Amino acid sequence: MADKLLTAFHVWRHNLRLNLWDYNGDSRAKQHHVSAVLPRPIGKAALGPLNWGNALSGQRMTLGGSFATSGSRSDQYILEYKAARLASHAGVSFWNSGIVNNVAQALAGYTDLISGLAVTVANVALFSLQGLITEWELDLAAGKRVIVCTEPGATNLNPAQVAAVHEYNMRLKCWADTRPGVILLDVTPVLWSPAGSGTAIAFKAGYLQPGDPTHLSPLGAYMLGKLIFAPLMRQLLPERDRAVVAAHDAYNVNPRQLAANPLHTALTGGNTQTNVTVSSGTVPGSRNVRADVPMSVAIMSEDVVAGDAASGKNVILSLTNGATAGIFTYEVFSPATAYWAVDSLIETGAEVDVAANAGGAHVFLGCDINTNNGTKQAWDMYATRGQGAGPAEAYSLSLKSEVEQPLAGAASTGYIASAVRVALDGNASCVVKIRRMWGYLRYPAPAW
Repeated sequence: MADKLLTAFHVWRHNLRLNLWDYNGDSRAKQHHVSAVLPRPIGKAALGPLNWGNALSGQRMTLGGSFATSGSRSDQYILEYKAARLASHAGVSFWNSGIVNNVAQALAGYTDLISGLAVTVANVALFSLQGLITEWELDLAAGKRVIVCTEPGATNLNPAQVAAVHEYNMRLKCWADTRPGVILLDVTPVLWSPAGSGTAIAFKAGYLQPGDPTHLSPLGAYMLGKLIFAPLMRQLLPERDRAVVAAHDAYNVNPRQLAANPLHTALTGGNTQTNVTVSSGTVPGSRNVRADVPMSVAIMSEDVVAGDAASGKNVILSLTNGATAGIFTYEVFSPATAYWAVDSLIETGAEVDVAANAGGAHVFLGCDINTNNGTKQAWDMYATRGQGAGPAEAYSLSLKSEVEQPLAGAASTGYIASAVRVALDGNASCVVKIRRMWGYLRYPAPAW
């Protein structure tokens, strides 16, 4: 019997991928992705703390199943996705802060769809946690590592609801402290302001989206990514491939490389397009610069490794915007249409240092894959100015789109546009340093 148990455990571990993380929750988990192109959401958003942690730590993990629904209580999103979650090969089951809708609806009372219990503000903490623990135990039994977050709540909760949030968090901590295989992340010290009322939740300034009592802004998500998620990922997961590293890996010597001049070895020959004035320097080869409103850019370069010309170049863009908010684009030329196909697997990326960002600009990766059937868009760290400012401090990102195919039903290829984009407020400035701008055709993963 013992041999059979050991064999079963061996199979569990080999059927799971530790670098693949499914995530569960309400709209605060769902906002890790940007759009819902079936069969799964695509585009990683700057509103997701996991995305920030991943980009800040070198892209160590892949987002798996999006088992999250806006407006749902925990019993609702559990029921909707339970079968898919348990069938997943993800090695990590990540549970975002997930009971704010339970607490909100408990004020009027509701019936738990799984247990059938009548839920009120007085018992919502206990009943919600009991239902979640049942699912966490199932994930643990399947060999998954379970990561759970405390609940930060919302600024529009009344005193009784705030008390329920505190009760839930303490019950969660008491359970997680004694349960092997569970990692508890307490997000409240990062998010909550120590000032304010003793009976109302207050978040730190700028950590929520403007006018929103619940959902994190890019700044709030960044702080969680920086202080909690990136350190955890560095402990759990090794660094993955760094993409292009040498001249022989460039388009079109490497038949899988889509991006010309990926190491910026050619510092001239690019194009200045609409709304951009190059105040100094030159646009590197195989690059376009443009904007949707008037902007200026000063362009400089330096060795990636100081004194080592063979290491490639960092291209430094000092951006100054005019009076109107807009987006600056630094884009790789599209590869020849004969170089990829309508069923190609495509992945793009870049490494970016944001050296100065007084206006809280959003720096993100965009990838458009165009065919005669339309354009599929993929992003990493996408955000809009209306969602609030991003971090103003200096930081470094490894940006990588998810592996995507053109839209289904295409008969001919059009273009691939991969770009680092900077969304700036009016009269704002930002300095970004870009290196290793790459695009790959990926091979299908073998069956296992």
